[in-house]
Amino acid sequence: FFAEVRLAAESHKGATVVPESAVLATDAGVVAYVVEKGKASLRKVEIGLRTGDGNVEILSGLAAGDTVIVEGSARLADGVPVVTGSTGEETKK
Repeated sequence: FFAEVRLAAESHKGATVVPESAVLATDAGVVAYVVEKGKASLRKVEIGLRTGDGNVEILSGLAAGDTVIVEGSARLADGVPVVTGSTGEETKK
């Protein structure tokens, strides 16, 4: 018999977290896109802990209230117009 065990080694209360799909590893570092004035805006972010449920902690680069693009960001570019809605393709952090 064998078992897969996951233990929470560390946790940060009040941490800012986003889905891992919202962050991209690039040659310039880890980035995320936010919506600013109807356009995608590229932000360099610093990540921390990863959760077991598909989220990642953001240490810097995003602010409270930012609308973070969580799907399709690999196909975006800085300044590209985006449409937001309740489709689940973006979420407020």
